[in-house]
Amino acid sequence: MPMLARALALQADYVKAERSIDAWLSLPVLLYRLGLTERPLPCLVEGDRRLLFAPRDRGPSSRRILRALEASALQGRKSLMAIEDAHVLAVSALANELRPAALGRLVPLLMQAPVQSPESVARQLKLTLSGAGKLLSRAASLGLVREVSGRRAWRTYVVPDLAIALGLVAPRKGRPRSRPTLSVPNADLDAILQDFDRQMSEFDARFPLDGGRNDLR
Repeated sequence: MPMLARALALQADYVKAERSIDAWLSLPVLLYRLGLTERPLPCLVEGDRRLLFAPRDRGPSSRRILRALEASALQGRKSLMAIEDAHVLAVSALANELRPAALGRLVPLLMQAPVQSPESVARQLKLTLSGAGKLLSRAASLGLVREVSGRRAWRTYVVPDLAIALGLVAPRKGRPRSRPTLSVPNADLDAILQDFDRQMSEFDARFPLDGGRNDLR
């Protein structure tokens, strides 16, 4: 707790000295440099504008920031679990496909850029527009993406957890579903995971994102 209080105090001083947005984005870096996190976590960007006007009494602001940090950390953990679940679902889907082919290239793309359209997939995976549309429809049938535009043409697809978080689709009602388990019949799990990681690395090298504009995670 003393180290966390020190991080908040450093941010408060930075906010007073630096009036740009950099000061408000500094908390994840401060938490990392003080050893409170293993890496800077974007979900931990928090602050209280009252720090600009009441520098002598930072107690109320610190309590507000701590409550916000708790909520952000819980939401960040929820998002991480959703990404891990999507990873498991993707590996299982690929293992059960007779001809994964382009689907195996689409999955790493969705991990990097979770909002896609047939046009963007066709451009990045070097497919025809018709082929990209069929590929996304195939991914949707496997539960890897959700179609959110509601149009026959110019469709937009988003990974399920992000579609729900953005309010583009309604969350499932009833009891929460159990987390997916990896189902890989007649296959070596370590080999499949290593191959998947290799494909992700090859994809990153071959198809770098255009300035990160498609990446909303």
